[in-house]
Amino acid sequence: DLLPAYSARHGLTAREREILALVLEGKDNQNIASSLTLSVGTVKAHVHNIYRKADVSSRQQLLQSFWRED
Repeated sequence: DLLPAYSARHGLTAREREILALVLEGKDNQNIASSLTLSVGTVKAHVHNIYRKADVSSRQQLLQSFWRED
């Protein structure tokens, strides 16, 4: 499973890792918010932090970064 290694390498928190898993499933912020009973704003903040830690600026780049590393 690549998720734990990727999360550790980029210093993601447990919540960020949970949100990254849902992003990788193709869920949008609204669906992630509903799944985790969070506000959309909270999800956006976590996604922003994931982008910053992974040094990317879009979901597309995040997916490429995730699948490129192994």
